[in-house]
Amino acid sequence: MPGRERYTAKIVCSVCGQTGIAKFSEVENPIFNNGHLDLRVEWLGEGFRFDEHGKSKIACARCGSLNVTKEEGEQEEGAAVIIGAEKLAVLNHTQQIRESLKILQDRLLQEVEAIDEAELRAILQASASVIGGVEKLFKNYEEREENDISGAP
Repeated sequence: MPGRERYTAKIVCSVCGQTGIAKFSEVENPIFNNGHLDLRVEWLGEGFRFDEHGKSKIACARCGSLNVTKEEGEQEEGAAVIIGAEKLAVLNHTQQIRESLKILQDRLLQEVEAIDEAELRAILQASASVIGGVEKLFKNYEEREENDISGAP
């Protein structure tokens, strides 16, 4: 089985202009794969998601468009950094944790609206605030890692 090259590239929604980064992998030497690169999207940064049918297409989280392209040739020399599978797995894991935290925070805020008792409302509000802070910590971590990968300041 041929090895895979992993790299980061800028992606852009051609409908609303949303930009972000994605991690891709492709066959290192297509000769060993009947000439096919077998391009795969391994991870998507904030602002993009996989469409409802799995990992076959990238969708813009802002406008929902599937018209998302990978920018080619506009990056600085060496900007397509090869990333280890470990780093991709960590970033994917932190993104999943953030999504779970956001769901919990939204649920707590919904409960605040449904509860009449002042002390319980305060506890729910404080809990939602704390969860929001934890989610922000994960988001900041991801942004630092993405900047390290892409070479951005």
